[in-house]
Amino acid sequence: MKKFFAFWLTFLATCKSAYADWSVIPGSMYDKFKTGEFTTDDIIEFAMHIMQLLIELAGVFAVLMIMIGGYRYVIGSFYDDTDEGKNTLKYSIIGFAVCILAWIIVEFIIKFLTT
Repeated sequence: MKKFFAFWLTFLATCKSAYADWSVIPGSMYDKFKTGEFTTDDIIEFAMHIMQLLIELAGVFAVLMIMIGGYRYVIGSFYDDTDEGKNTLKYSIIGFAVCILAWIIVEFIIKFLTT
């Protein structure tokens, strides 16, 4: 199981998202922060970028936990102990829903602050 987690953590750490910039400081802001020529809008944009990055990582973790919960549920059915798998699935689905709602709220705030 440790090798499984090590593989997925390595895989996720090296993946690039087609939908988002996974770097901590995006290229457009890097030069501004490097030279010290940034404004309040740049700080807000940077904070929103960090929030989006954290929400995306939480979503990836929630999906991973859903897969693990399904595995535990299937394996637990062989031993008549599916409660652990059910709980893992239930809480990871709740966590995934919270990630989606957080993403929607952050997107709304970004549109509100930038317009």
